[in-house]
Amino acid sequence: MIEIDLRNKVEELIKRGQEVLDDEQKKCLYDGRTTDTMSTDQIRAIYKSWRKEYDELIAELEENGVANLPKDSAKTELSIISWAREDGYYKVKHYWQQHIEELKNIARKN
Repeated sequence: MIEIDLRNKVEELIKRGQEVLDDEQKKCLYDGRTTDTMSTDQIRAIYKSWRKEYDELIAELEENGVANLPKDSAKTELSIISWAREDGYYKVKHYWQQHIEELKNIARKN
């Protein structure tokens, strides 16, 4: 069972990530980018910051026996989005949504 403090951290991280993705999606037209959407570098920078908090939270959840996720996925993922230019924008959004879903599953199970 997740402690209340950890549950709040999980819910806050989900909320902040989902807000960025939802706001960005509102600017898209037919799931495609427009002049109002963030650049690949902008979304990548915001995601990296969020991902750092995600990794720290997952480590804390693993210490408490709540989560068990694959190791070294961050290195692989960040190298993929760092090399992809235009496609990197969509890869960031995909990975970000995937990690939000992982957090939602952890919260649901606990």
